[in-house]
Amino acid sequence: MDGWGKIKMAKIYDDFDIIALENAIEQAYSTENTPFCDYEVDADYDFGTYHYRVWRGRSCLGSFYRSPMTDEWVAKPFYKNGEFVYEPNEQSFGSHEEAQAYIILCWEG
Repeated sequence: MDGWGKIKMAKIYDDFDIIALENAIEQAYSTENTPFCDYEVDADYDFGTYHYRVWRGRSCLGSFYRSPMTDEWVAKPFYKNGEFVYEPNEQSFGSHEEAQAYIILCWEG
């Protein structure tokens, strides 16, 4: 490769921002797939009880479980008004549907 080719290749690499590319791909993926994604719930057995997670696309919105002590459903949303919260505010409910609805409501704002 002659000197001009090396300069052209260096210019291409200098202009190439891998982080910007990854962010653009992630945004395009989310924009393309989010309208078609419903909420999903999966479960994981841990500490003698099932812990359920509420998902929208690839985002985990929160978790809930049935308390063996009180027999109530405890919801822990990970978002409030679309913003991630570091200390989830737990609330108890009489049914798992109410716990799921609370997590979704917190995410939607």
